[in-house]
Amino acid sequence: GSGANPSGLTAGNYTLTLTDANGCTISQTTSITSNTVSPNVNAGVDDTLDCGPAASLNLSGSSSTGGVIYSWSGPGGFTSSQSNPTINSAGNYTLTVTNSANGCSSTDVVAVSQTSINVSFIASPSSGAAPLSVGFTNTSTNTTNYIWDFGNGTGSLNVNDSSIYTVTGTYTVTLIGANQSGCTDTATQIITVFENSFIILPNVFSPNGDGINDIFFFTCQGITELNCNIYNRWGQLMYQILDPTGKWDGKETNSSQAADGTYFYILKAKGADGKEYNIEGFILLTR
Repeated sequence: GSGANPSGLTAGNYTLTLTDANGCTISQTTSITSNTVSPNVNAGVDDTLDCGPAASLNLSGSSSTGGVIYSWSGPGGFTSSQSNPTINSAGNYTLTVTNSANGCSSTDVVAVSQTSINVSFIASPSSGAAPLSVGFTNTSTNTTNYIWDFGNGTGSLNVNDSSIYTVTGTYTVTLIGANQSGCTDTATQIITVFENSFIILPNVFSPNGDGINDIFFFTCQGITELNCNIYNRWGQLMYQILDPTGKWDGKETNSSQAADGTYFYILKAKGADGKEYNIEGFILLTR
């Protein structure tokens, strides 16, 4: 070009030649280099955010390149122009460093995780007949303090413990765990306590309407399933009882009065304690 002040030059060697009115010339060569080197960037090492309600930490962005501009972005629309901003959420944070002299930029990412606690326990056994002794094994993680509520009016601050249940029913056991930062978690389990089962059957009844011993029924405790078939001496089914509260009033299935005599029964039952019953016997019906 012939201009005195050219623009838009790219990197390379350029020679300037001057010519006067007499045609005399003089030249000089110069080199132009391109300033396109990206800046150094360091978003810091991966870190862990505590799980407390007011947990926070400072990111550690840096650059060995002078005159740079910092720009952070992260979870939940987080942005910051500080080199070491404060955050309170876990996730990946991206640091972009821009060289203000040439506009070149570099990025780096730091991962921030968050401490979590998990409260859990094992109850053994979780059901049984009263009095029931239950052992509780704490299987929680990242916890340091515990509060047990065994559901029967007792509790504990121990890591592991046990409790005795003397009254039948269902009990909700609660374990609250916490760490030193105040993070908490809760776990619950149900303990079922039942009676020892039994069945007592009469061997005679008199359904004559006098209000005394008119009904064939079971004296039982803790029975959850029952089936009782009653047969006459010829093996014909006379009556069927299908639950522990069932009764026989001395009538056949067609509501006619059964004849006086000896009847044979087959009873199958199961208790809440897991005990199974298979009972066969005779019942005398006499009016």
